[in-house]
Amino acid sequence: MEEKQTILALGAGASTKLYHACRKQVERIENVKNADDYIRRIDEMIGRKKSIYGRLYKENSGK
Repeated sequence: MEEKQTILALGAGASTKLYHACRKQVERIENVKNADDYIRRIDEMIGRKKSIYGRLYKENSGK
């Protein structure tokens, strides 16, 4: 099964998949599984997703 779309996942143990259309490549970002660790590290995980998504958006928009 091909993966051709971005999936933003939230919550402990969730796995975000960012699709790079130009490269036809998927990049995965996993959240920690432990709920206490997830709550403690939420800002870090959001920051990683924003950083990678921002880079992806710039590549796909040609900017």
